[in-house]
Amino acid sequence: MRVSHAVNWTQKAGNQLREYEDAFAANMGHDGRVWRFAVADGATDAYRSGAWARALVEQATVGELNLSEPPTLAAIQETFTTTLASDIETGALPWFAEEKARLGAFAALAVLELRDRGGDRTWRASAVGDSCLFHIRHDCLVACFPLETADAFGSSPYLVGSQSDPADIAARVEFASGGWQPGDEFLLASDALAEWFLGRVEAEERPWEEFQVERSRANFEGWVETLRRVRRIRNDDTTVLHVWIADDVEPAVPLGMSFSSDSGRHPDAIPDTAAEEGDRALADPTRLSGSDADPGGGLPRCGTEDWQI
Repeated sequence: MRVSHAVNWTQKAGNQLREYEDAFAANMGHDGRVWRFAVADGATDAYRSGAWARALVEQATVGELNLSEPPTLAAIQETFTTTLASDIETGALPWFAEEKARLGAFAALAVLELRDRGGDRTWRASAVGDSCLFHIRHDCLVACFPLETADAFGSSPYLVGSQSDPADIAARVEFASGGWQPGDEFLLASDALAEWFLGRVEAEERPWEEFQVERSRANFEGWVETLRRVRRIRNDDTTVLHVWIADDVEPAVPLGMSFSSDSGRHPDAIPDTAAEEGDRALADPTRLSGSDADPGGGLPRCGTEDWQI
């Protein structure tokens, strides 16, 4: 059996690549029987939300963050807050950026964990905000979480804040769980794409088929831009992480750029597009990929990875 995943992403139209504030990561546990995936969406108007989103997905996929356990979030907040305080103390920020820095960063977060324990194959998801998970089986949508309709998306979702009370976050996190089997697919999507996806489901379409074909990043960007032009998707950072499970042990057909990782971790899963050392300290791509960090600018790749059981 093989667990594979692929990711495609693009920044908001009119923005530079370094302004991309979504984040994604994937990790296989050391025993080869636990797989974790996460997507986060940094709040556009907050200070360094992209770095905060990257810190959340990294820690969630290595098992160091569980939003229902306040101390795990508090540890990440402490590191992030120290960096923000350093930015403020330099006096180099314009007044409006300093005010944003004092308020902290915010992000939506959705996490998927797959387990295979002696044939007991289960999945568990957690979420705060409007990044979503979709579970597909036999060409049917069997679960959507945490939002279930396109009109459930709003302009002010509750988010994980770098200065939020971890106990309050723990009280608000939502959970879902179920079983998985070979042939199943999962999609983790940030809000713009998740809203589009549910709208297409309500129109009795099968939007998951869009992610069952090979896509380079350029192809994905063009597809999203077409949707934006016809106003079928909001102009926002757009990210989808596709997970699928196959019975066979032959290499899966790649969706996008193909790569491999001896560590079992997702190469370049955390985009490292900011020049600031603070962002690099909070989300060092070598922590996910070792020597696989992209030397050509540090941008996340659209690609596939297979984990064979």
